[in-house]
Amino acid sequence: ARIDCDADNHVFDQIAPLNDWGRVYLALPFNRRRDLFRIVAAEDSTTLKLDCGTPVTLDAGEVHSVFLRSPTLISADRPVAVAQISLGQLCGGSQGDPSMLVLAPLSHRTRYVPFLSPRKTHASNPGRLYFAEHFINLACNTDDVSDVRLDGVSIASEFRPLPADPGYSWAVVEVGE
Repeated sequence: ARIDCDADNHVFDQIAPLNDWGRVYLALPFNRRRDLFRIVAAEDSTTLKLDCGTPVTLDAGEVHSVFLRSPTLISADRPVAVAQISLGQLCGGSQGDPSMLVLAPLSHRTRYVPFLSPRKTHASNPGRLYFAEHFINLACNTDDVSDVRLDGVSIASEFRPLPADPGYSWAVVEVGE
């Protein structure tokens, strides 16, 4: 990915196969960041909407790019893929390296997601802080908020309804090591 910002990290990810593309995504910019979202259409004449905004028409392989700072519902009438590109601390608004994440459509929900939050310091230099903060972005149906647990503890109070569609809720949660 070309990121027009000073950074010395390479950014890559593998896009999902076409049969895994979806029609509805929830774009959650990383904490205190302005992220670039790139949306590519699988078919000609795909109508794309961000929240309740003006529709955009894309043909197969065509990309729509948009910078977002707040949670946004991305919907299309045909399959699309969505990539989130975090620009890094020199352009994105907070500490961190550039990165890219291929989003899963909301139709691909799961009940259990294991993940690892890296240590804040490195064993080779324990006095140097490598990761000052750790956050996770979460999205679910609003009806399911009370079922969401982190390390076995309810985090329902962290969720907010999505303004464009209160049927979905989102949260950005700080986590430890």
